[in-house]
Amino acid sequence: MHPALKKQIDYNAKTLSLSDSYAEHRARVTERLLWAARELAGGADSLTILGCGNCNDLEPLVLQRQFRHIHLIDIDSHALSRARQRLESIGLPDVQCQEFELTGIFARAGCDRAADPRANSGVGDLIAASRMHASSIELLRSNCVVSSCVLSQLIDAVLSLVPQDAPDLADLIIELRRKHLATMLDCLHPGGAGLLVSDFVSSETLPELHTLPESELPRRLALAIEQGNFFTGCNPFAIFQQLLQLQTAGVVEQAGWSKPWLWNIADKRMAVNAFWFRKAARTPLISP
Repeated sequence: MHPALKKQIDYNAKTLSLSDSYAEHRARVTERLLWAARELAGGADSLTILGCGNCNDLEPLVLQRQFRHIHLIDIDSHALSRARQRLESIGLPDVQCQEFELTGIFARAGCDRAADPRANSGVGDLIAASRMHASSIELLRSNCVVSSCVLSQLIDAVLSLVPQDAPDLADLIIELRRKHLATMLDCLHPGGAGLLVSDFVSSETLPELHTLPESELPRRLALAIEQGNFFTGCNPFAIFQQLLQLQTAGVVEQAGWSKPWLWNIADKRMAVNAFWFRKAARTPLISP
């Protein structure tokens, strides 16, 4: 397994005991997911959770009241097993798991490393690997899909493979966002609802998050973004712009985003946004 993926598995194990500190964040994510689900004309009884990890971001008992079928997708087989046991223990009758690498990039990086341990894939190679990555998870299509604070981890892992001054780095970041949104859409039945939750700045670079009143969050975070203080690839305005492009292309029928909130992880605080969208009832074919 590639070291960047091993790092994520270790992170899942380390944060397993931090469920209590997620309480407010978990309530906000769950509330927005249920709103999206209940807006669907025919209702929603199935949910796909991308990069589910330990499932600390969602309230299991609330999920039980809304969904009969849940699909868990993650690269970490141990976290998948733990999450499945947790959901089944409260009576969810149909919980399916799929071990899956969401970017399509690490298999290519692993092949290069095996051929020559000193080798690093070029940015163009990584972009091509992402575009060619077939999404077999479409077999587990649902009425709703949620990705909660996964995008930043995927981008961070992929960027560990390339020099930070690589000339095509911006193209790689755009591709990673495109790929993640495309994967979410692959998980949905036509007309289904998606919720992308993204953390984008930490108290490590913006210490004010420890004391800032929630009413001042939008203004202060907009300033931080203007100053370039955000996780690489997770500028909320850029994410929403890509959603609007999908809407213009007819792939997405509706799109919106929420006010930011704060997520406590041990002694850190993260600023978080949620983006919601509706997959078009009839999705046109578009080139990657």
